[in-house]
Amino acid sequence: MKCWVCKRQARGYGHADLRHPVGDARRYPIDWVFCSRRCQGAFHALYGHWLRVQEGRIDKREVAMIDPSDVERAAMRKCLKAFGAAAEAIGFDKPLGAYSEAEALEVIDAIVTGYTEAMVAHHEASKYPPVRGLKDPVSDPFADLEDDLPWEEPESTSKAPRKEARR
Repeated sequence: MKCWVCKRQARGYGHADLRHPVGDARRYPIDWVFCSRRCQGAFHALYGHWLRVQEGRIDKREVAMIDPSDVERAAMRKCLKAFGAAAEAIGFDKPLGAYSEAEALEVIDAIVTGYTEAMVAHHEASKYPPVRGLKDPVSDPFADLEDDLPWEEPESTSKAPRKEARR
């Protein structure tokens, strides 16, 4: 299952809709699962806001916005080049409201692709903590252990015939 908020692998955080009685299938939506407490909290903040709008307790024009993190802000800034390139291909003199559907989708694709690539690059760079003593960070600090496993014998010694010692 994927996290409902960020689409990473879900890790046991779920949602129970307590408006419905025990035993009602609507009480436990199976696709509302989350990878972390942070994503679960973000979902519940938005879901609670949506419920208050549906019940008429707050004005529909008020929209809750989650504050972006520094990483997300940096990824947004990296989208500007892709946005500029897409807008240049369409023409800067053309107003946004005059874009055709294909042109608008081209701009959206450029922005979303730039954002996701920036987020992936950040997460890949911070995937493993830096290893002390190395000048350049390693993408996988255990990659060289595949041929150096202590419980496996090297091929040259395992295939060689063993001589029995005589006493």
